[in-house]
Amino acid sequence: MLHEHGIYPSVSRPGRPGDNASCESFFRTLKREEIDATEYRNLEDLRLGIAAFIELYYNENRLHSALGYRPPSEFERVTESGEAASILSKTRVDLAAGTNT
Repeated sequence: MLHEHGIYPSVSRPGRPGDNASCESFFRTLKREEIDATEYRNLEDLRLGIAAFIELYYNENRLHSALGYRPPSEFERVTESGEAASILSKTRVDLAAGTNT
C-alpha cells in the first residue's frame, strides 16, 4: 500500500546505498560530541545545547572532509567566490586515494 502512494519505508533503496549517509553522519556526530558528552538539566537545556552545538561549533568550527576539510560557514564563503568546485574536486580525489589534505 505504501508503494502505491510513492512512500518508501526507508530512504536507502537498492542502488542508492549512500543517499542517507551524510544525515546519519551528522546525527552520529551530534550524539557523540554533544548529547553523550553533556548533562542537561531539562528539555529546554537540551534544546539550547543542541542549537548552540549546531550553530556555534558544527557550522562554524568543525572541519568536514566532504567540504575540503573546512567548516560549512567557510565553505559557503568559498562557494560564493567560485572556488568551491575545485575544492570539492580535489577533496574527492584525495578521499578516493585515501589521503588527507
